[in-house]
Amino acid sequence: MKDLKKMRENSLSSFLSIANKHLEEEDLSSIHPITESINYLDRITESIWNILRTSSNGISSFHEVSKDEKEEVKELRKSATNLMELIADSDKFPDLLEKARSEKKTKNLEKIKQNIYKSQMKRIKKGDSKLKSSVSYFVIIDELVDINDNLLSLAEELSVAIPWTEKKKIELQSKSLLALKTEEKKKKK
Repeated sequence: MKDLKKMRENSLSSFLSIANKHLEEEDLSSIHPITESINYLDRITESIWNILRTSSNGISSFHEVSKDEKEEVKELRKSATNLMELIADSDKFPDLLEKARSEKKTKNLEKIKQNIYKSQMKRIKKGDSKLKSSVSYFVIIDELVDINDNLLSLAEELSVAIPWTEKKKIELQSKSLLALKTEEKKKKK
């Protein structure tokens, strides 16, 4: 976890120093989606850390999790895994953005979480689940919902950041080529 936080700090610091060196003042106001994307990645990392800490601290009580509870965790975990795979595969990025927008419209993550909470409270009342294991379970559900929500928000930010980055990359390459050609002309004279 410390390594991930250090990598994030280094990447943000490196990005900002490069941006400061190469971008015009009006461009600096346009980098907000990129810094927001990095912040969403940080929140996702923090959620993963919280899941690991919660499950390892409550490992004895978490062994008592029912089949239904495991299925609910699996569903949220699978959703997060699918979103992460779409983010990692740049060819599928348009699919990710479409999914992010449709997910936000058709599946409200908070509603899913509330349904899981209601189901868990019913299991506790029936005696099918214990309150001690439910505390860890609720923390993990919250974190998985947060991961999904942050992945969807990351997709929205990347939909702006990626085209802007590509445009800036082309502009900077053009400026570099122009500078090289100018330098070559000076050397020839």
